[in-house]
Amino acid sequence: RFVEAIAEVADLEPAFVLSTGDLWLESNTATPEAIERWRDLYRDTTEPSGVRFYNTIGNNEIAGFENPDFLPEDPRYGKFYFRDTYGPTAYSFDRGPFHFVALDTHRPKPTDEEPKAWTFGEMEPEIRAWADADLEAHAERVLVAVNHEPFHYDESWDFEEPRVADDAGLFDCLLYTSPSPRDRGWG
Repeated sequence: RFVEAIAEVADLEPAFVLSTGDLWLESNTATPEAIERWRDLYRDTTEPSGVRFYNTIGNNEIAGFENPDFLPEDPRYGKFYFRDTYGPTAYSFDRGPFHFVALDTHRPKPTDEEPKAWTFGEMEPEIRAWADADLEAHAERVLVAVNHEPFHYDESWDFEEPRVADDAGLFDCLLYTSPSPRDRGWG
């Protein structure tokens, strides 16, 4: 089904696809070999499709946090496989008047009781600092921020209006414009 879905997307000839995480199946519990197979299937299906995929890290790409065979000091633990395959877990790019920011809201939060604990609604301080600077530097553009976890999970995001949890399973995308696209003559 996945191969068929990617072929159907490619037939649409989109300029690009924003993939917002859970690219692989359960890497939190899987063995390194299983993670590599899922990673390879995704990569080997999307890359030859002719469509540019911008991938965002999801909780399923955090390797081994529920697998006792992974230790926190294992170099394959955590975000290794995603970074090794796609590069940074947070990045930005421009298309036309839009500035896209892919965020990483996955942060290790070890405790004495749970040395492999993670939070999935909070950015690591260096990612938050980068995102703040990137968004400020591109404030004149239409900003589109994407991430895997819904933005309302992170209480430090200051929304003018309360956000309602999206329980429909749709990806979370925040579109912020200042001034509005209409005021800029974009429609």
